[in-house]
Amino acid sequence: MTALIKILTEPSMLWLCGFFGDALVIVGIVTAALDKQIAGFTPMTWILLGMVFYFYFIISIAARIMVSLEGKAK
Repeated sequence: MTALIKILTEPSMLWLCGFFGDALVIVGIVTAALDKQIAGFTPMTWILLGMVFYFYFIISIAARIMVSLEGKAK
C-alpha cells in the first residue's frame, strides 16, 4: 500500500475534507449573498473549491473500502 493510500484511509482525512468542503461552500454562499469577492475569488470559485474537497472525501471513502476488501482477500 502506498503512502498516499495510507494517508487517505485515516479517519481524520474524512473530517478534514468534510470540514474544509463545508467551510468553502459557506464562504461561497455568503459572498454570493453579499455580492462580494474575497481575495479576488468569485463565489463560484469558492463553491468549486469546496467541491474539490468533497471529491477528496469520496476518494477517501473509496480508499477505505479498497483497503478493507484487500484485507479480507488475504
